Formats: sequence, structure tokens, C-alpha cells
Amino acid sequence: MTEEMSIPQYFAGKNIFVTGATGFIGKALVEKLLRSCPDAKKGSSPWQRVKAITDAPVNIVYHVAASVRFDDSLKDAVIMNTRGTREVVELCKKMKRLDVLLYYSTMYCNTDRLVVDAQIYPSIADWRETIELVEKADPYVLQALEQKYIHPLPNTYTFSKQLAEHVVNDLCDGQIPVVIGRPSIVVISVRIVRNSYERKLQVTLNEDKL
Repeated sequence: MTEEMSIPQYFAGKNIFVTGATGFIGKALVEKLLRSCPDAKKGSSPWQRVKAITDAPVNIVYHVAASVRFDDSLKDAVIMNTRGTREVVELCKKMKRLDVLLYYSTMYCNTDRLVVDAQIYPSIADWRETIELVEKADPYVLQALEQKYIHPLPNTYTFSKQLAEHVVNDLCDGQIPVVIGRPSIVVISVRIVRNSYERKLQVTLNEDKL
């Protein structure tokens, strides 16, 4: 019987690419990776890093970047969350040693359902057509059509994230191993509290002091 590999053992020696590293989840993820992995690198420009991503053997990609504003325009939400995810997947296809892509979605991209299982549900719009629409349509026309276009979802955030799941599912199928995570409300860790997250906790609890 093969001995199960621990999480630190799996990540040992791996090259990891993270999007959204300045966001709430991204900061926690990067901090954990840096604390657990002693071989972190620095001192490269963004363009040098992009070139290094395609040249070096990246093993794991975390796509965490997203706009989480509920009041984004349809165009802004789709460009950031849907088209942005497409660009990440296309980049992943150039990584010859990629083991897995982990995409962070949201539980709320299926708010039109009473029960949400671990599956991809039919989308309320085609992601390819929607990207083309927001790229070409007049902003005033988009604004007028927005509520009808995203119905029955409550806002452009949940809509764009629902489409992004289909981007990942369609483009990765048979080409890239992928895991889609659907967190709900995101707050700080129960056991590991960092100073940078204390303000987030205060806002969540609506208290002046912890």
C-alpha cells in the first residue's frame, strides 16, 4: 500500500503561480505558501515574471483574482471575472508541466437554485457571446439591458462568476486538470489570525475592538 503524501510533501519543489495575490484570499494563500516554503523568489519585474511563467516549469496555478464588487457594470464584471479567467486558462495551456489549475469561484454563482451540488450547472448565458457583447456593445445599451440579461441572478458579480465556471470547464476539458472551489462568505482563519486581517474582522462584526 502506497503511503499517502502530506500537503507539505506535495508542494515541496513545486513552482506555484497565484493570481489575485493582493486580495483577501490571495494574501492568506501567499502568506501560507511563503511561510511553508523556504525557496520563495523576488526581485523580478512583472514582465520578467510573465516570461518566467511560460518558460519555467510551473506546476500549480491558483486563480484567485476577481472583482468582488456587487455594483460593477456588466462590462467591468465580465471583463475582469469572465474574460480574465479565459486569459488565465489560455496561459495555463502554455505551461508544459502544469499539474493542476485551482479556480476560486463562489457559492453564490448558483443563487437561483435551492440546492447546490458539486457540479457545473447550465449557465443563463453563453460566455463566449457575452464576452463579445461587452467588448463591442455601447455602454449605455449594456446598462439598459443589464438586469434583464443577468436575470435571475442578483448582480453582475454572481453572473460573471457563473460564466467563469463554464470558461474553466469548457477550455480545460481533456487538457488541464482543474479543481473549482466555491467558498461562501470569506473571513479570517479561526486559528491563525494575522494583523492585516484584524480590520476585516472588525468590519464583519461591526465592533470597535476585537
